[in-house]
Amino acid sequence: MRVRARWRSGPCGVIYKSISGVRSVVGQLGPDHEHRLDNLRWCPTQLQQYVAGTDWGVHVVGDALFACEICSRATDYRYAAHEGVGVELHPGTLLADCPDGCRRLAAALGLVGAGIDLRRTPQTTGTAFR
Repeated sequence: MRVRARWRSGPCGVIYKSISGVRSVVGQLGPDHEHRLDNLRWCPTQLQQYVAGTDWGVHVVGDALFACEICSRATDYRYAAHEGVGVELHPGTLLADCPDGCRRLAAALGLVGAGIDLRRTPQTTGTAFR
């Protein structure tokens, strides 16, 4: 199974999310999950490489854009309390080309309002902080 091979291949983690009409809880695969990997064929699941960095929430409403830096040690900041950690939101400014990209994305999807989750990695260059 490719998931098992990727997970064992190196230091990068694997994040899992259920695929459904209900908000899913994001988790990181750990050693205690290995026995459950064969069950993936029966459960609609999205898997992705873990990307280290800081979460940013962006809301586009018409042409207006609101961005905040989300500071939390939780795997999924929306459920930080379940992990016993906190969340801090700080208004912020995105990198130079990011606001227009978010606006174009919302417009291309025909959305008057959109919420976009981003992650700023340590390798990102430029200024985008509070």
